[in-house]
Amino acid sequence: VNAHLPATVQFCLSELADVNLELVTRDSAALVISTLTEVKPKFMAKKVDVPSLLDTFIHMIEVSSESAAGAFFDNNPAWREDTPDDSDDDDNYDGPTQCGIAQGCLDVLACNLPQKSIFQPAVERCVVRMQSSSPASRKAGVASLGVVAEGCAERLSQRLGDVAPYVIACAGDADEQVRECACFALGQLAEHCQPEILTFAPQILEAVFRLLDDTSVSVQTT
Repeated sequence: VNAHLPATVQFCLSELADVNLELVTRDSAALVISTLTEVKPKFMAKKVDVPSLLDTFIHMIEVSSESAAGAFFDNNPAWREDTPDDSDDDDNYDGPTQCGIAQGCLDVLACNLPQKSIFQPAVERCVVRMQSSSPASRKAGVASLGVVAEGCAERLSQRLGDVAPYVIACAGDADEQVRECACFALGQLAEHCQPEILTFAPQILEAVFRLLDDTSVSVQTT
């Protein structure tokens, strides 16, 4: 497997980027990448272009019109933990979504690759997009940061001063989907970056109270 791993990943990335393919096919390609990452994380980090992986997955979120607020939790059971009560969720499952596929892969990368390989390129790409003039880019940036927060929690906690202000700014964004994803990201940071996140408690609480009164129901309920 090792000898063919880079070529296999590159083929799967080309499948993921092909919007003419059915989502179930692209989802299968994503599952191959995720499985290889879980089984051979060090080899993946050494032999595969990790920034290229990140660019592919973040771009998939960016160009999708779907909500990206926690899509990998709600829309992609391939990356959900099985629970005794998940049968009703499976009955209501409509299949993979582009955002769900991309966010599921980002989560696996962040949770399994060595932090020296994933943290810096992931956070840099998120921060650049959160400052973009494009709402779609800001959505992708803040959503992706929320996804990688668990896997990158230790290093992210040490860099909150460089990241949290952009997330809080996205919570006041003019675009509804950006605000929705900012809610998701704030929740992820609050859960995984304790106790360092408490430094930003006043700003976060102010943003959250505004979001609870948001004109969009989807923002209020995220």
